[in-house]
Amino acid sequence: MWPLLAFALAAMLSPGRRGVILFGCAWWLLSLLPVLPLLAHSYGHYLYAPMAGFALACAGTLEALAAGMTGRAARSGGVGRTGDPGRPRVAARAEPPARAARWATTAAFLALALAFAARSEFLIRVRAGARLGETPFALDPFTRKMEVAQRSVASLTAQVDRSHDSVVVFVPPGFGQAVSRASGSVVGPTPSGTSQYDVVADVLGGGLALRLFEPRIDSVTFVSHWSPAYRNFTMFTEGAAGHMEKIGRSPHAHATFASALLDAGFLVPARDYLDALVRAFPRDRMVRLLFAAALAQTGDPGNARAQAQLVVAGAPPDTISAMAQRLLSRTAK
Repeated sequence: MWPLLAFALAAMLSPGRRGVILFGCAWWLLSLLPVLPLLAHSYGHYLYAPMAGFALACAGTLEALAAGMTGRAARSGGVGRTGDPGRPRVAARAEPPARAARWATTAAFLALALAFAARSEFLIRVRAGARLGETPFALDPFTRKMEVAQRSVASLTAQVDRSHDSVVVFVPPGFGQAVSRASGSVVGPTPSGTSQYDVVADVLGGGLALRLFEPRIDSVTFVSHWSPAYRNFTMFTEGAAGHMEKIGRSPHAHATFASALLDAGFLVPARDYLDALVRAFPRDRMVRLLFAAALAQTGDPGNARAQAQLVVAGAPPDTISAMAQRLLSRTAK
């Protein structure tokens, strides 16, 4: 509000500059109107057009200030009389005070410009050093895009092991934390049932950037729910600091990742993931055993027992059968 107050005072006190000040204010405020409803925006380029009007209003205000100081200095300058009392009074010493006022105005403007530059430099350094929550990513969206793209592209392309491959990046629901893109502060865990903003997926254009840098990749998709349609895709997940971690394609690789989800407490996402894995790999006993364990831990002992019985039916007495038997014992009524 304080710039508006300064503009209003300058417009009232300087009729000659009133037009440019009002024009600049109108440009500034009207250009802001289209983006004011965007409550979650944090992009500085929305201000490029409005700031042109703001600059005009500032220029008019500074010019009004300079003119006012010069005029006041001229009016306060000394006057003298000639020897003839009939002649009018003349301003004998008006020019030096007016020149001093102009120099004072110039010095004030330079001081304001230097202060503005110093403050801008400080804010830029703060912005450059700010992080997105507890991640190593920059809060600034443009810097963040460069950081994420560099790390994720390099880490994924280094792990491609086929001449042609299709990639699925699986990020189960609940991964990560809810972070404010405006302040970078962590605002809490990701609410269940809400859409998530995936920084890596957004920066990579849903995988288009990966295909651009790695011609061996035929397709890339980011998903929060795995399905049997991806059984022949090489699966990756998002690791720390933007690196892509390869899970693999085999049932064993999927089972290892599912077990890690269970150990980390992501019980519901792990159960849903294992449900899809059982349909994709119905003969894999370890996948089915983990599915039974996930059902038991999510409050479905009946179906857990049914899955465990399928694991031991006609199977040799190996380690998997022994674990299935223990699960049957624990879920027995």
